[in-house]
Amino acid sequence: MHLRKDGMDKAGTVGLSEAATGSMSKHTNGKIARYAPQLCHEVMHVMADFLPKQAYYVPRMLLVLPWSDDEIVRKIFPRYDEWLEQYNSPQGDHSEAARDFLLGTLPFLALVALQDGIYWIRDFPNNSASVLIRNSFPEYERWAAEARKEVLEQQATLEESRVQQMEGSTQASYNILGRKIDLLREEVREKEQKLEGLAEAIRVERREHREQILLLLQQQQQSSFTYPVSMVPTHQNNIHVPMRNGLAVLRNSPRVPEIPKARPKRIIDVLLQHNQFKLGEYKTDKQTHWGSALRNNYSRRMYLYHQIELRARHFQAGNFEERMKQAAFAMDRERGKLTVSQFYDALKKKDPNTKKRNRNSNAPAN
Repeated sequence: MHLRKDGMDKAGTVGLSEAATGSMSKHTNGKIARYAPQLCHEVMHVMADFLPKQAYYVPRMLLVLPWSDDEIVRKIFPRYDEWLEQYNSPQGDHSEAARDFLLGTLPFLALVALQDGIYWIRDFPNNSASVLIRNSFPEYERWAAEARKEVLEQQATLEESRVQQMEGSTQASYNILGRKIDLLREEVREKEQKLEGLAEAIRVERREHREQILLLLQQQQQSSFTYPVSMVPTHQNNIHVPMRNGLAVLRNSPRVPEIPKARPKRIIDVLLQHNQFKLGEYKTDKQTHWGSALRNNYSRRMYLYHQIELRARHFQAGNFEERMKQAAFAMDRERGKLTVSQFYDALKKKDPNTKKRNRNSNAPAN
């Protein structure tokens, strides 16, 4: 009975149908499901990153590791010898499951860790598994770089042998498909180059536009804002016009920043609106005529913009604008599910420079 059950397990594992597997048993159809494997072979094949009907082949399994099996399992599982002592002790678990786990499963997992680790240390260098492997095997990182090249060569050899084994028509279709893929790649490269050229043209145009604006601002600052007395009435509608050296001085009207009424939903919106509405130009203006709501909104935005500037110092790649955007996106990730207002309150609460208001300062003493 047990041999029959093992046979059904093996048949189901390699992909035989339930009907074929059930032919090894005299049970009725209702009971056959109790003995058939619960994992579908086709599903597990696809979950292992293979296409349906594709041959099972993992090139990194053929790598020759420069360490012995005993050294590998003891480095990956530092308490392995302790577990063996517990298993061999009179009070230990002497079952086949314990023996297979210690002598079969754990050594296999340790070997797989070093085989797959050649990609872990490259793609996830700060993961605890990558750190453990590098610390346990000082030469592993250098060996892993060579191992990745060897795996690529094995894969190329496998693909070449598969193409050679194809029938003439299949091989011709494969070659045609390869040429089409090469053409598509070339088109993609050409479009990337065009996009890069367009982006560079936009950057040049924006730089020239900024230079023109700066030049106009300088010319405006250097120009005179005084007019002869004859051109400006000194008394009209009871309005006094100030005089300087016999000339009437034109007083600039108070500026008020244009801030959207809707509060930003993201930190990156704070940065974009700050640049769009040039809010930095109002830092030195008198704000007494703005109104409390506008002053409060402006103050909160300037505080968040200052926090973005502080974070941008930690980014090295790109120009100032790109580093500011990187910092804003990083703050949005840090913000999580908090609204911008809640995130502002949290930053102010942790800021050592925030002055806490003493609401009881005017309270009468007891």
